[in-house]
Amino acid sequence: MDWLNPLSIVLGSTGFVYWAMALYLRSSPPKKINHVYGYRTKRSMASQEAWDFAQLYSANLMHRSGLMLLAVSAVRVFMSGILEVIEVIISLFIVIGSCLYLIVDTENALKAKFGR
Repeated sequence: MDWLNPLSIVLGSTGFVYWAMALYLRSSPPKKINHVYGYRTKRSMASQEAWDFAQLYSANLMHRSGLMLLAVSAVRVFMSGILEVIEVIISLFIVIGSCLYLIVDTENALKAKFGR
């Protein structure tokens, strides 16, 4: 078992941060629209109703993404033979992909529920 590999470290730490932030945002979502804390895009800040929806929706996606990143990180521990450079590239693509998934899916849900 190889715990100290780039894929496990990057995906494990990112997954933990996603998971922890999702729990925090679920328990203490920002109540009012602000420019500092929460899921902040033009569409999510269009109204208080859109804001509230976006906070809960993105926190749920972040929770799911965090658990998936942790699972991939754990699976990697039992594999071997991957070059470290390849692991770094794969982990970066997965992290960027999870960020894009979170944004695109939340924006699509906002668009579907609130229109433009």
